[in-house]
Amino acid sequence: MAAERTKPFFLSIRLKVLLFAGLSLAVITAAFTWLALDQMDERQQTTLAEQRVRAVELLGRLFQHQSARLHSLGTLVSDLPGVRGALLTADKPSLARVFAPFWSDLNLNHGLDRIAFLSPGGEVLGDWGMADTGGHTRKLAGEASGREAPSHWLECEPRCLYITAVPLVERGHYAGTVILTAGLQDLILDFRRLSGAELAVLDARGGSLVGHIISVSGGFAYQELLRSLQPGEIRDDVFQVERSDRHFRFHRFDAPTTGVGGVKFLAIHDITAECREMAVAMRSSLLLGGLILVLSLALLYMLLRPTMNRLSQAMDALPLLGEARYAEARAALPVSGGPGLHRDEVDKLEALTHALADTLEALHSQSREHAASLQAQATQLEQERDFVAGILDTAPVLILTYGRDERIRLANVNAVRTSGYQPGGLTGCFFSSVFMSSQQRDHHAALLGRMRVGEILHSESGFQRPDGVERDVVWFHSCLDSPSGERTYLSVGLDVTDYRQVERSLMLRAEHDSVTGLYNRRAFKRELDAMLANGLKGALLLCEIDEFLAASASAGHDDHARVEFARHAEKLSPGPALTARLGGDEFALIFPGIGSAEAVALARGLNRVAVHATTDGGVGNPLSVSVGIVLFHDLAGGADSLLADGEIALAQARAKGHGAWHLYSGDGS
Repeated sequence: MAAERTKPFFLSIRLKVLLFAGLSLAVITAAFTWLALDQMDERQQTTLAEQRVRAVELLGRLFQHQSARLHSLGTLVSDLPGVRGALLTADKPSLARVFAPFWSDLNLNHGLDRIAFLSPGGEVLGDWGMADTGGHTRKLAGEASGREAPSHWLECEPRCLYITAVPLVERGHYAGTVILTAGLQDLILDFRRLSGAELAVLDARGGSLVGHIISVSGGFAYQELLRSLQPGEIRDDVFQVERSDRHFRFHRFDAPTTGVGGVKFLAIHDITAECREMAVAMRSSLLLGGLILVLSLALLYMLLRPTMNRLSQAMDALPLLGEARYAEARAALPVSGGPGLHRDEVDKLEALTHALADTLEALHSQSREHAASLQAQATQLEQERDFVAGILDTAPVLILTYGRDERIRLANVNAVRTSGYQPGGLTGCFFSSVFMSSQQRDHHAALLGRMRVGEILHSESGFQRPDGVERDVVWFHSCLDSPSGERTYLSVGLDVTDYRQVERSLMLRAEHDSVTGLYNRRAFKRELDAMLANGLKGALLLCEIDEFLAASASAGHDDHARVEFARHAEKLSPGPALTARLGGDEFALIFPGIGSAEAVALARGLNRVAVHATTDGGVGNPLSVSVGIVLFHDLAGGADSLLADGEIALAQARAKGHGAWHLYSGDGS
């Protein structure tokens, strides 16, 4: 008795479809759930970053507002009747008599904790309010007088005070300094009102956040919250803690002003509602995903059951066609004659099986003839392909073909060599991604969209190869009409990199000074005329190095002084919109949107320019520079007229002596 054969393991299509669909739905549901949670986390991280930026910016603006307020109060105090005269004469009794009536109003209504008046020599002429706990009064007064601008200092021992020194100038001479001191209570309350977060001021000089609280808004609850922080919870400048089912996020950052080191500001956000919302969303997503998975599998099984039974019949009939048992195949798979609404792909399979059985006998006799014919055609196509490939690979231009999706199908040897890719590496790559810059790709896509068969369009591109080499190519694009109806594009390119490099070098030499790299006179006038035509307003500073030959000799090199001045001019703040060297020692600078005060300040900064040591070891000396200033608005004469006015102003500056400036008045003086 022959041994009974063991049937191989069989898994029906029905079970495969159900298993595959179940796994697919599970993966898709998990993916969508994960994506939703990831998006929520990403939004949370974005909100976190925005909160920190807004908190830092808001605190910075509040400090700027405090600085401006104290500066305005200092100017107002100096203009009180009799105050300026008492400061100029250093008359302490007179200063006390004229200012004392105003102190109460400044203390109560303007929040000043202290105000002091200092003479130019640093002597305290008058002092009202709390004592100078920090000892920075004279230092701030010295900084303010040296810079002729207010100086600020944040002092936090034991409480935080913001100190401002306002210099007083009388007829161009330094007359003394007003020192104003105010607390940070209003600033902290304004931060809480504008941001919705609490703000704490901390002393972090001991290396620990806990136990060094200087001030905090929000009352006793937030003081206890800060004292409860453990070192392990403070991992970075942004951290989050949980207390009694409530969640808090902390942003720690430095004080946005000069002052005693180690002072930190801590913004505290209550994010309990946000965390609870995320937990509810996570549970809802999981429950909804599981329900959808179960319902989808049940519906899929009900839909597949009748169809799979008929497919089982088709599986029994189709092997008979391979054995040329056509009549038996027709009998095993009868054609259904149901209504059109109930017909599906299985009905088409049944009809196709019957049609296939009818035609297979006729095709069997013709197959050998067709095979021989196809072999001959394949041989001819291979010969033609080899001939065309030989022509393409020897051509000294870039030749590429690609479809509507821009995936390269054919590239000759020169195209592969120019792109920097390995042989065969271009096939399947996107044409515009390889041979176009990011700014040129949209233009190329639009060009392909409007191209017609038989039309040749021209374009240019610049791209960077994988090895970092940049190439410039001139392209000629055409559209090929294929028998299948699919549009194919042919692009033929000529590498013009060497030509463009020579062209750019010549253009640079024609418009720029060879010593400083700035615009020359011709290019400067052209650019200035264009800016004036667009309604430019601002100031022209025409500069000349005094006794240029002597300055060059002391600098140790003929061109070193010019280069040093050019570097200094381009680093000014605000920076010039246009800078040029007009002659041997003459430079022109255009500053848009500034007035006479800013222009004069820039000119003073240019009157003496520090010169660094030369490359041959010489020690540079400061340059003396004369500056002519011309303010312009709706200038009718263009660049020539503006430069003429600048020459007049420069001549007036030179007449005043070395290192002087002159503001052109408009009447020729």
